[in-house]
Formats: sequence, structure tokens, C-alpha cells
Amino acid sequence: MPNDQKPLAIIIAYFRKREGTPSKVAEACKRLLDLYGSPSEAAKATGGIVKKPESISVWARFLDLPEETRELFDDGKISRSLVYDLISLAQDQELVSDVANAVVGMQCKDAIRIIQEVKKSKNTDVLSIKKRIMDEIDKEHVYLALIGLPYDLCKGLTQDEAIEALDKWLKTKKRPNVKAIGDIKELKPFIIKIPKSTYLQLRSISRNPADLIKEILMVRLREN
Repeated sequence: MPNDQKPLAIIIAYFRKREGTPSKVAEACKRLLDLYGSPSEAAKATGGIVKKPESISVWARFLDLPEETRELFDDGKISRSLVYDLISLAQDQELVSDVANAVVGMQCKDAIRIIQEVKKSKNTDVLSIKKRIMDEIDKEHVYLALIGLPYDLCKGLTQDEAIEALDKWLKTKKRPNVKAIGDIKELKPFIIKIPKSTYLQLRSISRNPADLIKEILMVRLREN
């Protein structure tokens, strides 16, 4: 099959290592669909890297989103995990644009709650829906200020990554070896929002859960 090597390379790099922007992945998927005629044949061409043929067709539909929305994904302002959810709103360009702008920078699970509510609500006032959902979420979470995290380690840290690190640590509860981190020159604060259930687990382990969280994140970030 001629002219398929470049799009195949882009798709394989994305599904293996999450390399490439969503727009480039979508263009590659669209190209393979044009070349092979069906999602199943296009998926076969990846040598088993793409296990679900529908992934090819869904990613090709990413190109149906408004240009400014695609740019938000490409710039990393919206998690790629939300591609499938926002594509489901693509038939209404104005609505999908409003929703995309509303969920910029949000944790995936919180953003998904807003998107789901928009889908089932007759009210298309996205900002009012977001406010109501965020009010509900705030009651379910605890905000903590972590003072003195190493800047070079946490400058790219997201809320989702922080919560994932805490969840993994809670499975072992092995005290972090902070001494292994070494000297720290530049520090910065980090505001973390964690579910109350997670906070209560940490609170049962330490009288100072914020200090414990900081130690967990410092070790986890250094390992990465």
C-alpha cells in the first residue's frame, strides 16, 4: 500500500509512546482511512499496535472539532484523555468550543463530569453547569498547600499526576526516603486538590498529611 509509511509511523509512535500532537495523529488516522477504506484494515496495518479499529475512526473525527479547540489539545491545555468525550459534541461547533474552553486545565474526571452534564442537560449555559459541578466537587475534595517542593521537579506536575502518585503510594504505604533526593536549591509551592477519602487515609497515617504528601511527590518525581 503506497504512501502509508509516514502516517503509520505517526500512529505507532503515539499509541506506543504518546508522541505527537493530537492533530498530527488525527491527520494520520484520516490518511490511513482514505488509503485502506476501513478502520479494521487501517488498524491491521499498524501491526497490532492499534488494538481497537474504532480508535482510528474516532481519532480521524478529531479533525471535526473547531480549530481553536484542536489547538488547546495540541498545546497541552486539555488532556488528550478528553478527546473521545469532546468529539461526541462535535456536531455542535459552538457548544463543543464552549465546553473545551470551560475544561481547560481541569483534571480529567472533573472535566468528564461537566461534559456528561452538558450532554444530558437541556441547558446549554456551559459556565453555569461548570459552576454547579465545581461547587459539588469542592465539597468532595480537600485543598492543601505544599510548601517547598523542588522547582525543577514539580514545574510540570499536574493534578492528575499528583493524585496518581498518592494512589500508588497508598497501596504500599512504605515511608518515602527523602534523604535520597539530595540538595534542593530552588523551591516553589504547589496547591493540590485531593479527594476527601484520600485525605482521610493519609490523615490516619500522619498527623501532618501535607508533609507526607510532599515527601511522596518528591520521591516519585525524582524517580521519574
